[in-house]
Amino acid sequence: MADAPVQIHVRTHRDLRDGVAPPWSAPLGFATITPVKLRALLSNPLLGPDEDPVQLIGTKGGVAIGRIDLVRGIVHVMPEGAAQAHDVPVYWGSEWYVPEEHRSTLVGVLLLLKLQQMRLNLGAHGPSQMAVPVYQKLKWADLPFPRHILPRRSRSIVEKFVGAGPHAALLSLLADAGLAAHGVVLRRSLRARTAPLHAEPVEHLPPELDADLRRPEPGKASCHRSVAWLHWACSAAFNEDARTRRQLALVRGQAGKVVGHLVVKTRFFETASARGFKNVLLGSVHDWMVYDEGRRQGVRDDQLILLGAGLAASMGVDALEVCTDDAPLRDTLKKMLFREVGAMHLVFKGAVGGPLADAAFTKPGSWRIRPGDADNFLI
Repeated sequence: MADAPVQIHVRTHRDLRDGVAPPWSAPLGFATITPVKLRALLSNPLLGPDEDPVQLIGTKGGVAIGRIDLVRGIVHVMPEGAAQAHDVPVYWGSEWYVPEEHRSTLVGVLLLLKLQQMRLNLGAHGPSQMAVPVYQKLKWADLPFPRHILPRRSRSIVEKFVGAGPHAALLSLLADAGLAAHGVVLRRSLRARTAPLHAEPVEHLPPELDADLRRPEPGKASCHRSVAWLHWACSAAFNEDARTRRQLALVRGQAGKVVGHLVVKTRFFETASARGFKNVLLGSVHDWMVYDEGRRQGVRDDQLILLGAGLAASMGVDALEVCTDDAPLRDTLKKMLFREVGAMHLVFKGAVGGPLADAAFTKPGSWRIRPGDADNFLI
């Protein structure tokens, strides 16, 4: 096996749907798509034809040593001055993984190179800190999306610096009292900044909102939204962890009229960041949109984001996360004691000659980015 060449295999939508057995062994187990993820992939309302790639596997000597899954999406690309948007299929990387003992084979890079040879529009949203430099070296466009974090409970932070035990419990109790006091001030500030808006949790959006959701943004690229897609994104999943929750909410304004929607998500992290914080339940504002009625009422994106932060805070999380590149909102978050901690990255490579290959869409502000884009709702 040491001298065997690395081979890249492509699994299609048809292969997965029909349960076609793969021509390799997977003793490490990582190459198998779990039943819950398979159900999610095959129920994707934007799933393409049977021949579409859904997974690439790298093998050496007939043994799987690398993997990347693909989630098909649509990006609406509307150049400045265009009369209508281009609906561009994009294949989002998901679960790109190579076991440490096989990384010297460069199979991870070979998987990406094989994808590029397939002349698809490719993307990844929220790749790891280790993965971002690889995409950059392969000349993928990179749009960072600053991440802002606010602790709501101190246990993970205290244990990071003083270890677990009775002393940590006492320090956490004292720190949590201060965070609770700040929480009162935070809630008052959020109410003042979002009045008269109200978030109404719902299981799904009414079908008449589809036109608002599908409306492209002039001069920008934006990931597809529809009633069907949001229902899938909020109900399907790649794992069965009960701590992962997604709450969809209608946003109502004056006279109770629907002015937009938002989605918040909770997710448990055994290790929350490179700083080593352990066992953190993170609440994130994952999606938001102001509809035409909202624009008529003067509703702004930043109000929906702050409304979402308040909804996430009510779900018993250890910390809040807001990702935004809106400069005034970032200043507001800092005043609320959110701390900027790195960035979420959207990386992509448009197919040669296609709309996403236009350099205009590699510039900051050229995309309407949401943290829930790509596969992030489902992980």
